Amino acid sequence: MPATKTSTLAATTSTITATTSTLAATTSTIVATTSTIATTASTIATSATTAHFHWLDHTIFIAFLAFSTLVGVFFGWRSRRSTSSEKFLTGGGEIHWIFISFSMQASFFSAIFLLSTPGEVYAYGTCYSYLGLSYFIGKPLVVHFYIPVLYKMKILTVYEYLERRFNKFIRVCGSVIFLLETLLYIPLVLYTPALALAQVTGISILWSIIFCGLVCTLYTCLGGMKATAFNDTVQMMIIFFGLITVIGVGIARVGGFGEFLKRNLDGGRFIFNDFRIDPTLRTTFWTQVLGGTLFTAYTMSANQVLVQKFLSSKNLKSAYKSLYLSIICCFTILVLVIAMGLLSYAFYYRCDPLSSARVRKLDQVVPLMMVEILEGYPGLSGLFMTVAFSAALRLKRFF
Repeated sequence: MPATKTSTLAATTSTITATTSTLAATTSTIVATTSTIATTASTIATSATTAHFHWLDHTIFIAFLAFSTLVGVFFGWRSRRSTSSEKFLTGGGEIHWIFISFSMQASFFSAIFLLSTPGEVYAYGTCYSYLGLSYFIGKPLVVHFYIPVLYKMKILTVYEYLERRFNKFIRVCGSVIFLLETLLYIPLVLYTPALALAQVTGISILWSIIFCGLVCTLYTCLGGMKATAFNDTVQMMIIFFGLITVIGVGIARVGGFGEFLKRNLDGGRFIFNDFRIDPTLRTTFWTQVLGGTLFTAYTMSANQVLVQKFLSSKNLKSAYKSLYLSIICCFTILVLVIAMGLLSYAFYYRCDPLSSARVRKLDQVVPLMMVEILEGYPGLSGLFMTVAFSAALRLKRFF
């Protein structure tokens, strides 16, 4: 056998092996996540039974869904004469880099991240926040070493690269695995906000999931990447506003910012000096920065959801701008989520819901706190539900 064919066969075999390993890892992660989501949803349901939507909550939530749908209708009507797949998938290079940046950030944020990260901070302190440093390392690596290659190739999907580098079989394998991962993951993420909505409105869980899926499918299929990027930007603004509002109301409920700091300092929640080189420890500077850098670089360079976003930029310079802005956005979101964890500790200071058996797992602490904080504030429950469904809608859009 010629040396070239042998080399190609070896490369193909190693790629298939790595792909199979990735699928196995993804499947195990999804299975583990199922238990977390189920128990968290149970907490939301149990706590939410004592709360009901005010008319203002209904108005906010319905307006959000209606707006998302109308955006898709609008962009679909504007581009009704265009039949180009490139224009549909990438917006024809007409999307402003700021919208692309927020759309990238939207792909990073999920309801699972919103629930599990504050629980980590609640129990183990702020050492998790070292992850923010990895954004400033991993993303610039992608900007300067990966994006230029894809732009020169003028491709629409990351799987086209696999075909050009190896063969069509590897491209199909990558595409199928991505679809399987998406089909397994989406129902889990949709279930949590759907259950919470069902408890406070009386709508069945099935119809909540169907309705959420229909809204996302409509505006994505009608408006393409332009509608997706625009809705992502609006939804990220809602999430920023929602988190800041909940944190502000929560700090007021615990007695002010001074009391908030005092309780966390007394409880030893602020941890920024753990530089031990020990892989057996739960979280250290090195595990967060090194692991986070590798994960960020992989996600930004090999995940079709994100690759398609920066390929939708007007030019290479715009792609650079969008990625650098997304670093700031990612870091800001992380700070807000860390603050949610600190707020949870301050809110339940000396009355740990785990010890009193009000919840069974760490991931259930934040949903319980949100329900109790928002009680008696008309409109905020609708805002929180909008934040949760914003995360669900974005995870449905694996373009």
